[in-house]
Amino acid sequence: MERGEDLVGEVEGEYTVEEGRVKIPLDFKRDESKIIALSTDADRFGAAPAAVHAVASEADAGVVYDEDRVIARSTAAGLFSTTLDSGMEYDSSFPAVPAQIDLTGATWNLAAEDWKAANPWATTFGASATQTTKDQVSVTLSGLKPWRQIPELVNASGIGLYTTTFSLPESWSADNGAIIDLGTVVDTFTLSVNGIAVPVDQTTSRVDLRDQLKAGENTLSVRIATTLVNRLATYDTAVNNRGHYQNYGLLGPVVVSPYASVEIDYVAPRITSVELDTRQRIVIQATDDLSGVARIEYSTQKGKQAASPWVEYTGPLQVDAATTVSIRVVDSAGNVSEITQVNRKDLR
Repeated sequence: MERGEDLVGEVEGEYTVEEGRVKIPLDFKRDESKIIALSTDADRFGAAPAAVHAVASEADAGVVYDEDRVIARSTAAGLFSTTLDSGMEYDSSFPAVPAQIDLTGATWNLAAEDWKAANPWATTFGASATQTTKDQVSVTLSGLKPWRQIPELVNASGIGLYTTTFSLPESWSADNGAIIDLGTVVDTFTLSVNGIAVPVDQTTSRVDLRDQLKAGENTLSVRIATTLVNRLATYDTAVNNRGHYQNYGLLGPVVVSPYASVEIDYVAPRITSVELDTRQRIVIQATDDLSGVARIEYSTQKGKQAASPWVEYTGPLQVDAATTVSIRVVDSAGNVSEITQVNRKDLR
């Protein structure tokens, strides 16, 4: 299942499959649309589905998938649960993340092009009427504001490139990311972070920065393109008389919300070896790739006797050759391995 919000073939989100139907919770902002792509062909959209998927999560930044990895993300520290399609619920401990960064009042450099008619508006016709000059205007803003409130751009229409920087702590790692919300932007726009172009929804102006951020200083650039209404009003009396000037620009609020990522450990641990030591005692070893082994448990049974309760393995077991030992492993996420049964005589 893919949500094509970024149109880059990513698999993300929570969904359920019931009686042959796929149910996907969706949250729409005003004027927003989403593309949902469903296929039985794993290679159809360039992103294979994970072996398992989430049906619900308390983590507020959502769930994403990387091949068979299920990754929950949260902007807050704490213990949050994620439920997979297997019905298993996993609690994940999220570390503290940097505080939300509001860049609305930051220092921004704005490099604008003020597009003007190259020839007299009222008396020029034909191809000459389309000729345009592009005056370069550079201003430093102490906080975002509409072009109509910037003296150098009161009547301007054209292109504007906004640039600012912000810092992230040295502890920032690949397990971190951030949601950036650009707020109100008039009119169309593109976004780049540290020189990397980032696809962004033109209606919500909100985007996930998973791989573009780094520890230390980060550079944010927003390039906007306005309509020509405000400049046209200086040439055309009828347009000016309507008084419909537009508040061009990156208006914000621009907010960066960092999050932490935690991989959901849904894979059971493994028993790696069961051997006899020099004193003929059973020695058990196990491993887990993600959350770690919490404990090894065993139960014994001799002949037709009932099996003993499961107890924790704390060291080599001394049992006779007629006793069968059942072994299982539990990891820190609560996954339980398959049961392995051994007999001392089989280990000789």
